[in-house]
Amino acid sequence: MKCWLIKIDKFLDTKLPLVILLSLVVLLRLPNFFEPYWYGDEAIYLTVGQSINAGQKLYAQIIDHKTPLIYYLARVPNQFSFRLLLMGWMLISTWTFFQIAKKLFKSCHAVMTASVLFVLLTTLPWLEGHIPNGELFVMGFVLVGGWLLTKTKLWQALIDPKTPVTKPLPFLDLPRVLSSTWQTWRHKRWLKKWRVTGLENFWLLLGGILLGLGILTKVPGLFDVAGWGLIGWFILTNSLPNSRATSQVKEDFAKSSLVVIQKLSLLVAGILLPLILSAIYFGLLGAGPDYLRFGLLYNFHYAGNWGLPFTNPLLLKFFTLPGKLGLATLLVLILTVFRHRFSGRFQFIAGWLILALFGSLLSNRPYPHYFQQLVPPVMLLVGYLIEKCQVIYGQKKFYLNQVWSLTMSGLLLFLITSTFLLLGFRPYAVGSYYSSWLKLVTGQQSSETYKNSFNHLLPDNYKLSTFLKQTQTKRLFIWGTNPALYALSQTVPVGRFTVSFHIIDISAYDETMQALIQTPPPYIVVMKDELAPFPEFYQFLNANYMPNSTSDQYQYMNLWKYAPNLSP
Repeated sequence: MKCWLIKIDKFLDTKLPLVILLSLVVLLRLPNFFEPYWYGDEAIYLTVGQSINAGQKLYAQIIDHKTPLIYYLARVPNQFSFRLLLMGWMLISTWTFFQIAKKLFKSCHAVMTASVLFVLLTTLPWLEGHIPNGELFVMGFVLVGGWLLTKTKLWQALIDPKTPVTKPLPFLDLPRVLSSTWQTWRHKRWLKKWRVTGLENFWLLLGGILLGLGILTKVPGLFDVAGWGLIGWFILTNSLPNSRATSQVKEDFAKSSLVVIQKLSLLVAGILLPLILSAIYFGLLGAGPDYLRFGLLYNFHYAGNWGLPFTNPLLLKFFTLPGKLGLATLLVLILTVFRHRFSGRFQFIAGWLILALFGSLLSNRPYPHYFQQLVPPVMLLVGYLIEKCQVIYGQKKFYLNQVWSLTMSGLLLFLITSTFLLLGFRPYAVGSYYSSWLKLVTGQQSSETYKNSFNHLLPDNYKLSTFLKQTQTKRLFIWGTNPALYALSQTVPVGRFTVSFHIIDISAYDETMQALIQTPPPYIVVMKDELAPFPEFYQFLNANYMPNSTSDQYQYMNLWKYAPNLSP
């Protein structure tokens, strides 16, 4: 017993900060499991996931406008399972963020402060951290992939420019060498070399695969991937010889650059691998064009149809795609041109933050969960500033390089703050979320009151889902926006669309009508707040459906029962 206590004590001495962080994640996420089916995006993911489980082909027979992996992650039995998956996902994300912070900072205060803030912002409702949104799943892939990259010489060469970047060994050399039977000592020497360089190849390839999976979860993850790819860019540009350099220095630069490019090619190969495999998979599934249209290209349409809340011509220019790209390029060029004024780790943090800001503003929408993409690099910047302030305080004076990095940090934080203010960003309340849950678990409010506080549609949705389950309804059509009803009743939409928004946005009226005529569902729900004209649908509804006898129970929707040949 005493031996076990000693082991536990030693474990806590070294792992206590991490134990505190992971415990905080679990504790703060407990209320998440008591929430009803209420959140739109989560309901769409679950609806598409259960449609795939029912045999529907993604994009060909059921669609949303995101890349595919988020829907396959949502192929879980219910919302509780999805929330449980998210908690496990964020435990891994927190662990990897903590490890990356330890690689970047020597100060325990910097590491712990950045990590605690990371947990709070990715868990609390401020930025919808309690909801299984795509950004949080992208974050997990990016952080784990990035952590693998920190195990390579490529990363070390950025943090410490004196680190030599060794040439990568092709994986195919391993079976060739192992098949040789002569000169055993050469085998051992090769294997020892492979443990260093071959394993690094593996980390580069696997890290790239995980980054690629982040893109397959949601398209803006591309900018996080580009942020980590800046490691190679800064290594190459930081070692550029000046015009007065000797021929030997230039030759050494050419050789080292070739090695860096070889390593980057492994990383890029890993990133592209899941993207190529996904294209092949959906092509074989017969959904290749639909995957291209809705999984990839639709994001450009979605990003360009949001009206901004201001009219200043200059600001409007900045928020266009070319304007944002130009500003991001300018800031990265400042980090590159004035490379001697910045450390490699600051270049990485600032470069990732710049591209993450670009990604979070891709559609210019002020939705709080979009800004989850900013949390990891911003928290690393906070850790950097804490450590830098500690150094300055100890030295009692400023150095020029410190002024440059602090000025750039201030500029980036100013850009983020200005963006929030211009777009009218508003975080969600935290106090009321937890106080309401405490009232529930302490018996101060009923589960019905607690459930109905999330969304005005919930009383109708729960009543109707009970009815649909009793009648064993498997297919349903909802004209309007109420995907939670699909997820709650575990029904599959008739047609490819889960919400009327998509039908209206791409004018898919004929396709929807064809699906309804070919497979009329037992029940149709019409949301009372859906005012978009769809005359063909209402003609079909009146000719083939009758108002259900229980429809007077619902305040926000009408239920129609299939009864063909109603028309004279």
